[in-house]
Amino acid sequence: MDKESAQAYVCTMLTEFLKVPEEKIKAIDSHTPLTGEPICLDVIELTYLFLEIEKRLNIRISPEQISDYQFCTISGIADCIVACMARTER
Repeated sequence: MDKESAQAYVCTMLTEFLKVPEEKIKAIDSHTPLTGEPICLDVIELTYLFLEIEKRLNIRISPEQISDYQFCTISGIADCIVACMARTER
């Protein structure tokens, strides 16, 4: 999966899984923190998103990617997905 596809996947997960209105997602760029306006996800919602992405894609996101705050923007989550899928393909 390339980064563009991963970003589209994250947006789909936000709208379909977490029920974030599509217009809110379109109102931000891919580097806007999902915990800020207008998305305002809380830690529980981010955790559910994290677990669901791991489950659906059969990947394991490393603790380092979480502790480096990579899993808080659409772009960062897409980077995590691409890196994990590249490790899985090896």
